[in-house]
Amino acid sequence: MRILVDLVPVSRGGGLQNALNLWREIGRSGSDHQWHAFVRPGVGFDHLPTGSHQTLEVVEARGLPARLRVENVRIPDRARSFGADVVFTPMGAGPLRAPVPRVIGWHDSTVAYPESALWRQASLGFRAVEPLRQRYAAAAAQGAARICVQTATMARRLGRVWGIEPERFHVVPNGPSAFLVGEAPAAEPPRADPLRILVIGEPKPSKNLEILPRVAAALSRRSLPPWEMIVTVGPRGGPWLAPFDAALTAAPDAERHIRRVGPVPHAELGELYRGAAVVLLPSLLESFSATYVEAMHFGVPLVTSDLDFARDICGRAALYADPLDPDALAERLARALTDAQVRSTLRAEGFATVAALPDWRARLQRYVDACAAAVGAPEATVAVGAP
Repeated sequence: MRILVDLVPVSRGGGLQNALNLWREIGRSGSDHQWHAFVRPGVGFDHLPTGSHQTLEVVEARGLPARLRVENVRIPDRARSFGADVVFTPMGAGPLRAPVPRVIGWHDSTVAYPESALWRQASLGFRAVEPLRQRYAAAAAQGAARICVQTATMARRLGRVWGIEPERFHVVPNGPSAFLVGEAPAAEPPRADPLRILVIGEPKPSKNLEILPRVAAALSRRSLPPWEMIVTVGPRGGPWLAPFDAALTAAPDAERHIRRVGPVPHAELGELYRGAAVVLLPSLLESFSATYVEAMHFGVPLVTSDLDFARDICGRAALYADPLDPDALAERLARALTDAQVRSTLRAEGFATVAALPDWRARLQRYVDACAAAVGAPEATVAVGAP
């Protein structure tokens, strides 16, 4: 197949890391097909080794109008000149139309949870813009031949919201981040003093970080060994931090327990995980957070939201609580910090869950299968490239 890949939607965060890993794997094991990718400048694709079956086209797409023009004018034009069999947007809605079948990968969970507390807490600006973005996504998805999602839960929810039949969905789970290769698990029991509760995430509304001061306050009322909460956000006043800062101001007793370390590069996350006694992820929404997989890889017990996306991903490898109930979260954290049997069980379940996840080669095969299904071709295979 000749596959035109639209990577224009990705420019930062976990989506960018996934896109870079995908393009790297295409270079290693995608040589049965020809791949031409649209990418933004300066985000790392030009530093990856490429094979003769890969070409990159760097395009400026700053701002929504420029991105829409690239995706809805330039990409369809290039699909014709490249002789593409399919247009594949791994992470985003992509173009509304193309001269060949389209396959999209949808990782944004906002549209799948219209009942989420996120909507009640969202700013007026978010509530004004988000419905427009979701209408575009729905139109793109409804015209796509295949839709790749990361969990069966997401497939069911999007099918209901978008009115799309189940057979058009392909589940391609997330897997271990590239930086985990060679990273040893954390020691058990944890050696850090005070015990560290690690919270990794950008201060986006879906991450629900404003609950943390109330969780810390509830935890401080319990008889526990010394502990601290390490949060990967920057100092007061940063972008998106107003709700978190306001919550800290409203709970002054909690601030002494919370240490803000700022954003941490992937290459440096290993030391944070190995120093952690528990990982807390109180998200209101997730598609498939890399934090879950990373915590399980390092054998660090997880406490997360009692919501369907979390249970789908983590199964028995986490303790669950209502993400809006600080006392319930504090109770689960206390158990994870102090109950040796609970810790041992969560650690073992986490290792088993990670071992069952597909590696990047298997994930690429699932994407290729979706593309082949879209064009009605026989089931395609991934050719293993030279090591």
